[in-house]
Amino acid sequence: MDSFWGALRRAIGFLTLRPGKAATGAQASDWAVAGFTVASLVLWLLLDRLQYGKDAEFVAYNAPGFAWYMLPFLLAAWLASRITRPRVEFRNILFLLVVAAPVITGCSFLLGHNVPEKLIIAATVALVVYAIVYLQVGLSALAGRRQHSAVTAIIAIALVFVALNSAIFDAPTLWTEPEPDTADAEKQAEKAEDLLISQGPRIEAEVGRVTAAEPGRAGVYFVGFAGVGRQKVFADEIKLAAQRISDRYDSARRQVLLLNDRHDLESHPLATVEGLKLALKDVAARMDVEKDVLFLSLSSHGSDDPSLSVSNTGVSLRDLYGSDLAEALHGSGIKWKIIVISACHAGAFIDSLRDDNTVIFTAAAGDRTSFGCSDDRELTYFGEAFYRDALPRSATLLEAFTRAQADIASREEREHIRASNPQSFVGPAMRKKLDEIDSTARCNTGCKQSVPESRATRP
Repeated sequence: MDSFWGALRRAIGFLTLRPGKAATGAQASDWAVAGFTVASLVLWLLLDRLQYGKDAEFVAYNAPGFAWYMLPFLLAAWLASRITRPRVEFRNILFLLVVAAPVITGCSFLLGHNVPEKLIIAATVALVVYAIVYLQVGLSALAGRRQHSAVTAIIAIALVFVALNSAIFDAPTLWTEPEPDTADAEKQAEKAEDLLISQGPRIEAEVGRVTAAEPGRAGVYFVGFAGVGRQKVFADEIKLAAQRISDRYDSARRQVLLLNDRHDLESHPLATVEGLKLALKDVAARMDVEKDVLFLSLSSHGSDDPSLSVSNTGVSLRDLYGSDLAEALHGSGIKWKIIVISACHAGAFIDSLRDDNTVIFTAAAGDRTSFGCSDDRELTYFGEAFYRDALPRSATLLEAFTRAQADIASREEREHIRASNPQSFVGPAMRKKLDEIDSTARCNTGCKQSVPESRATRP
């Protein structure tokens, strides 16, 4: 380890300008700064390119966004050059910082893509510790003695930038999916039309595999709806939701998934407004609508209209509004309903859907956003808290939602983001139906089956 830090000191001393050196040394240092800056940019472009597939196209209009990422390097180098004693030139400290830029770029992409939260926290702590040691050694090599104040200032600027960037700015990208030429566009339009025409028969075939519930008790029927195909997180979340409800209520043969996923147009029918109406109507025909329960899970981007975004690559689709969803449910004739909406502003749907026979869980209040809906994630924050973590260890649905609320609130507080404030509505008549289905639910990971919460809280 000593030889490593000694080599680092010698490298910094060789590549940076020290007082008394010739002007050619200054020019060499400037080239070194430029070289490492360009290397970081190239690495960013290559890593970012991996997200867009083999046919991605380069676009330059987002290039000014990269200036935002240069600002903390310039600010940190300037401030450190003012407070080092003896003073170190600005360009030398800037060089010290840009040498680390490729490492920072690589770590940022690695940590931002499908990495467990615990690993992200551990790796972030390790990266901060390494940065402190690196800066101490580097500034000592430049100034001849330790520079605690300068190191503290640089780390503080970095942390403030990270927090600010996460709140107000998305990472710039210079890649996009290619625009088809006219001939390709016509072919795509024909394929999209054929795809949409095929959805009715595909939904009927999917529902045709649904079997009736066991006689004598209420069965749970699952319908899932993933609205946006560009981000795979929504389809993945609905698949997990279907699995969790199947594990709990033995509903594997009583589920229909409508999924928009640009990577897979064949495995399931598309999620469309008309498709949802048809699926609910067809599922209702196989239910005892006066006894059985519909579990409807929706995941997408949301607005406070209220509406859910509905889109898929190459297919023109219209968004799902609260009135559409209410019409689809009413038209199905299904009496008992559990509706879970994982989206920003999902609480705005409650007013148009609430009745005595309905339970509604939403990932956010009507005036709040939810989090975790990017393409580099497997689940949203709500999906992780409710479907992945809470349901398997909770005896009742209400207990699971309460756990998820608490977990999400703690996470958002730790991350210093505005609370999403998940909402719930439980219709009075639906409480007894929840007791009925929870009493026969399977608890899969060792939770203690207990008196259902809705029953325990009533007189």
